[in-house]
Amino acid sequence: MERRQESILQSRAVLMAIMAVFGLAGLLNLGLFRHDYDEGQYIALAHAIAGGEVAFRDFFYHQPAYYLYLLSWLPAPNTETLWLYRLPALIGSLFTGLVLYWIARDGLKMRLAIIAPLLFYASLLIEPGLQALPHGLMVFCTALGFYLIFVRGERRHVIGGAAFMAVGVC
Repeated sequence: MERRQESILQSRAVLMAIMAVFGLAGLLNLGLFRHDYDEGQYIALAHAIAGGEVAFRDFFYHQPAYYLYLLSWLPAPNTETLWLYRLPALIGSLFTGLVLYWIARDGLKMRLAIIAPLLFYASLLIEPGLQALPHGLMVFCTALGFYLIFVRGERRHVIGGAAFMAVGVC
């Protein structure tokens, strides 16, 4: 049986190259983005948790504190470790591009599926999403949930997709 040849705009190799360029550029620039008040709050509260404080008992927090506990495992915040606090957002954003490619290719049957991650990575909203905030992981979980529920659609995919969307909201 003859394998169908992928066009350059559907090539996994091109997708991986685009993701590698975005990931490398993001990694090199993680410490250079402008600081944000919210970002400082997340880092300060994560540092408080690392020091033994407990969310909701020792300080008020308006969301489930999963992300704070994730950040609390990192070393003490300073100018040399700021990029580590931003790394989860970069990873979430990086893999969101992959999921958007799957949605465009499998769900929308687009021949130009490679454009979906390109547009996402080129968005002006990507820079604030790479700060030490949960946005990168939230968008990833929501996009993956959407893909599993609406594109894959089997029962186990719907259950997994719903779980990812619930984690994204929390």
